[in-house]
Amino acid sequence: MSTTFYILTRRLRPQDIAWLSRSEEPNLVVFGQGLLSDFSPIKEKTTVFALQEEVKETGLVPQYEGKLELKNGGDLVELLLDAQLVHL
Repeated sequence: MSTTFYILTRRLRPQDIAWLSRSEEPNLVVFGQGLLSDFSPIKEKTTVFALQEEVKETGLVPQYEGKLELKNGGDLVELLLDAQLVHL
């Protein structure tokens, strides 16, 4: 069974939180406007991934109390290759 990654490219909405709550330990990849989201309603078992280059360029680091991983482009692609992707 492949890992599921939720992709967020705009600000987090209540229905996104509902989708994430369906997984025991969800993985969330954030890009663009998603970096500006308020992640406080997300359970701490969620792992948030952001593209290191985008964070450097914009200066926007996701504000999240749980596990946050900054990945370079190659590592992020490698992570997503065999994964199931759900675009929120």
